[in-house]
Amino acid sequence: MNDKVSEEEMTTLKRAFQLYDQDNDGIINIDEFKIIIMSLNKNLDEATATAIVKEVDKNNDCVIDFDEFVCAMIRLSPYSTTSSGLKHHDLQKWNPWSHFINNKYEEDELIECFRAFDTNHDGLISRTELDKVMRKLGEQLSQKDLEDMINEADTNKDGYIDYEEFKRLLA
Repeated sequence: MNDKVSEEEMTTLKRAFQLYDQDNDGIINIDEFKIIIMSLNKNLDEATATAIVKEVDKNNDCVIDFDEFVCAMIRLSPYSTTSSGLKHHDLQKWNPWSHFINNKYEEDELIECFRAFDTNHDGLISRTELDKVMRKLGEQLSQKDLEDMINEADTNKDGYIDYEEFKRLLA
């Protein structure tokens, strides 16, 4: 792994990796990883993304582990304003809340993001799922905070966030 990555950058990268590693097994499928890197850089075509994935998957096991993930994120950062080459702005993209609020999303990106929160894949984000994902991201929210977040998005007042509510929240 790159020794030039600061502690702050590493924390941000760990949070990002944890968000995408939904089953907590320490790896991300290469096809999913290709979608991730293409969503972060709209100028990447599929052939370039495939080449990056192949280059990053150093042990050719068809999955991306955390070390490979860090190397890829450093490689994908085109400007060098920190010790590792990552721009603070690039790192902010990995903060799910600031990234969602400040950007317009394609439908497939919203679906992928929703799926990251909908851990039981029932089409709804429950308070428990929200809490689980937020803890995974290093945020330990009170029950009141979780309730407030659900209430903000839950326009039909069923106690859950469905995809349409999620989409409206981020639009």
